Amino acid sequence: MEMAKATPLLVEDLDMTNYDWPNAITNAQEDLVKIQLKEAAALAQVKADLAKAEGDLKVENARKLVELTKASAVAESIDIIKNKLAGSPEYLMWHQIRVMGEAAMGPNNCFILYPYNTDASQVRDLIRNANLTQMEHPDGPHPEIKKAAAAEKLLEAEKADETPAVLQTAKVIKKINK
Repeated sequence: MEMAKATPLLVEDLDMTNYDWPNAITNAQEDLVKIQLKEAAALAQVKADLAKAEGDLKVENARKLVELTKASAVAESIDIIKNKLAGSPEYLMWHQIRVMGEAAMGPNNCFILYPYNTDASQVRDLIRNANLTQMEHPDGPHPEIKKAAAAEKLLEAEKADETPAVLQTAKVIKKINK
């Protein structure tokens, strides 16, 4: 009645009655609402899955485009190399060295490459290279100390007249020290 006072209508009498439906009808209506809510949730899930699939498809198409662009660039560079540098042994040698350098970048890797027909003195000079000497003696900047110790062992082995295997090892050490 309080709400009716604020309106221009004059309310003289108000009769309110609560009409309850039978429980069977109320339960049926509640079940119907539950079914409608489940259907709406399932429809929303289908729409969300569809939107996700469309997004995934766009991402895969973008990845495919990137891969195609990379492959096209590689094919173009191969064509340029083939056409402009064909018959250039310097380029092939540079490329071979670059690839071998990448292979040697791993830990504890070392490659010594020389042509098949290189004579032994050239190979010795190559092996005596300062960088290779440093790799041979990684324990310090004074490999001559190790050479002196190896020479002493050689002398001791020769004096002791030890087994041929020890002498052979000592001879190898002696050759390295030269």
